[in-house]
Amino acid sequence: MSTNQSLKERISAGAALIDDWLSYQCYIKELPGFSVGVFAEDETVFAKSYGYADVENRLPASPSTMYRIASHSKLFTATAIMLLYSRDQLSLDDRVSKYLPWFTSDTDENIRHIRIRQLLTHSSGMVRDGETAHWLTFDFPDAGRLREQVKAGSATTFESSEHLKYSNFAYSIAGMIIEAISGMPYQAFVQREILDPLEMRDTRSDYQPEDEAAHAVGYGPRFPGERRERLPHIEAKGMASATGFSSTAADLIRFYRAHLFGNDELLPDRDKREMQRLQYQDRTVNWGIGFRRTSYDGVEVAGHGGGYPGFITLSGIDQTRKLIVVVLTNATDGPAMPLLSGLIGMIKTLEEKWDSLTPQESIAPEQIRPLTGFYRDPWGVDLYGVVRGRLVTIPPGSPSPSESMQIFDHVKGTSFRHPTVLQLGSMGEELVFEASERDGEFDIVHGGERTRRWRW
Repeated sequence: MSTNQSLKERISAGAALIDDWLSYQCYIKELPGFSVGVFAEDETVFAKSYGYADVENRLPASPSTMYRIASHSKLFTATAIMLLYSRDQLSLDDRVSKYLPWFTSDTDENIRHIRIRQLLTHSSGMVRDGETAHWLTFDFPDAGRLREQVKAGSATTFESSEHLKYSNFAYSIAGMIIEAISGMPYQAFVQREILDPLEMRDTRSDYQPEDEAAHAVGYGPRFPGERRERLPHIEAKGMASATGFSSTAADLIRFYRAHLFGNDELLPDRDKREMQRLQYQDRTVNWGIGFRRTSYDGVEVAGHGGGYPGFITLSGIDQTRKLIVVVLTNATDGPAMPLLSGLIGMIKTLEEKWDSLTPQESIAPEQIRPLTGFYRDPWGVDLYGVVRGRLVTIPPGSPSPSESMQIFDHVKGTSFRHPTVLQLGSMGEELVFEASERDGEFDIVHGGERTRRWRW
């Protein structure tokens, strides 16, 4: 990246193209709605919502819409544990039973060996969710039922550090440790130590009926010829520390900002590095303390996802770029991962192709903008946009649109030349935007064919 253009300036230059792509993704995938937030360097540079928070009542999703963020809850729990660690109130390698004396079993030898670090890195060997079938019955267990399973010897599957095994059960136990050490209910500790200091006013550690109007409605998956099922909100109860949270894109950005290196909002950098470094690896899955480490289009991200009845969410932080991306959807099949990966890919492309996007003296950006938009022919849809004064096109239906981005050279008037990059395409050929018979509209003329602008 050149020194005179910041990442946030590059993202801002491509914001209109990103906006059109996201809008089309909502349309073509028939999603109820979703919200997106992008933070770069020192400010939020893109924040927008698409579709509906409540489809039946035609209530649009908005930046203030709350989504169930489910397993993002683990980041808050891990942060709370690290706050206690930073105050020397616990060691990450303490046995769980040091703080929860009941955490024993006559029939499960592994229980007594489990350490706090293993809970937080999914290496404790504990079961994923236990025996209460709450994801199907929508009746989550309280703390008492979780204790019963531990005592009964049905809480582990493997020995500690044998496998990386994702566990909501383990993070529920971590919440109990926070309560035991702090002497406060989990929700109260998180509110006082994390949410209030970060001014996260639209975040809750578990669903409360009085917040229903602020929440998006959660919808089931889409099936051909059927309307999506409208799902009820469910309290996570004893598993709130693993999966209970609700939040907004803006609030999650506030949380991630506190985990950027170089500030002491919640934790010193030494503890943030400990959370985000690789702690446990098993085949293709890499975990820190709370944070999962993942690569999207070659960009290393520390973050988390969440799945709750009617909601799929994903977010992450790239320390190298000081980049935070948040995607919150209100559908069980919401494409949070493709959307987040596509966004990161678009941002990376804006970095890599910045010099190729140098404006041309022969045409000004304001002369290109009337030509941009969606154009549809029997083969599909293309999205034309302007980035830094250059005409570009991407396939808006693709989850990775930046891979096929083309940057056109201006020839004259409203004539442009295809770049010499796609050997199987129309490289080197001209296309012309011609005013159509429809007032204020343009058609693309290329190779004797005419493609009409399409508004959906």
